[in-house]
Amino acid sequence: MAKTGWNKSLKDLQTDGHRVIVTYNYLPMTQNANHENLWTPVLRYWPNAQKLTTFEDYVRVYINEREQEKRVVTVLMAELTPTTLDVIFNRSYGLRHMSSIINEYLFKWFASPEWGRNFNIVAVDFLQSTNIIDAAIHWNKKKNRSV
Repeated sequence: MAKTGWNKSLKDLQTDGHRVIVTYNYLPMTQNANHENLWTPVLRYWPNAQKLTTFEDYVRVYINEREQEKRVVTVLMAELTPTTLDVIFNRSYGLRHMSSIINEYLFKWFASPEWGRNFNIVAVDFLQSTNIIDAAIHWNKKKNRSV
């Protein structure tokens, strides 16, 4: 019986004809001939924000910069980040709580052209509590129609 879902290894995915991209964010490593299966580094944008408004402000600044620089592949780390004191004193009530704050806005943000056109990869905490997959499908269909 074929493996499904999260039980598949990278080798299973490749054997089934799926494309697998592995990137490592250190250029000297990816230029080494022994690592020919690694893709070139991808720039990550991590807002390092503890509040939703700070996160949104960071992303808007990034979008303005990106439109000027014309970068090809970008990753947004769509997560709120606790400070050391937040963790020690449990001021943010844990990562799951912090992700629930941001995750409820992800589809709204990424369904909009302002955000949806500007990111290729979005990393989230607690994927099951987001609808980011729906936003990805939305934009992939939109991109396919314009090709």
